[in-house]
Amino acid sequence: RKIRDMIMDSDRNDWWYIAVGGQTSLKNLIVKYPNVAKRINTIIFMGGNWCEGFEPYPGVTAPTDETNISCDPIAANILLDKRINPIPNIYYVPVEVANEIGGVDYKKIVKSTNLAAQTTIDFYRAWSDAARADPDVLTHAEAMAYDPETESTPQFDACAVMLALQLAQPISCPDLLVLYPFQAIRFLEPGEGESFPDSPRNSFSVYDKINDKHIFKENPIPTNTCPSLTPYTFNSKKTKSIEKPVEIALGYTNKKAEKQFFTAMANRMAGINVGKCA
Repeated sequence: RKIRDMIMDSDRNDWWYIAVGGQTSLKNLIVKYPNVAKRINTIIFMGGNWCEGFEPYPGVTAPTDETNISCDPIAANILLDKRINPIPNIYYVPVEVANEIGGVDYKKIVKSTNLAAQTTIDFYRAWSDAARADPDVLTHAEAMAYDPETESTPQFDACAVMLALQLAQPISCPDLLVLYPFQAIRFLEPGEGESFPDSPRNSFSVYDKINDKHIFKENPIPTNTCPSLTPYTFNSKKTKSIEKPVEIALGYTNKKAEKQFFTAMANRMAGINVGKCA
């Protein structure tokens, strides 16, 4: 309700919405208040997994389902239906681009007297202690794979914020994340997937097997974080919805750009003046 009132009380029609969790709340906003949705210009989602051949989590080989989608895959699909969602620009920042902040960059956050930085470090340590203490929790293996005293937890949500900054920055600044256009994507809903790990399960990310597969067969995705697209696809001509085209970040322009991306992220967390291009 607060978001609805804030948007409707303004005179702007170019709002951006960054979703870093499940998409139920945004779906409810769009369905219940379509006049509010018409004032939103861009959505950036943290979620999804469209590549294979890497480990998005320790001991987990991609492709796999992704938490922010599995919260509510039905809502995620509703937001992709152009008959329901009028918002024109949709971007996804999936697990392919996530990484830890370490080394000198992490020390900037640890040593910062900025309250936000201190709170962030306290959260990383608390998260690590809790996850390491219980082998049965989902995040246990992940927490055991890094040292919270020298590196951050894997960065997911912050990557979505960094993409927003990249999209909003002046043309003179270099792009760090590489965006790829997909004609149609969706997520497997309950009952559509099969047993895992031999086949997809609920919330797997799938793309148009005709249009998108044809496009990427002729133009392979050249990123170190996405060795190849997953084999899981769907036929957009056979779904009840009419899927919207989206853009998905599947990697960085090069290794130097990836380093620059996380350095800029660390600087912002530490409260350091990063300049207009970061």
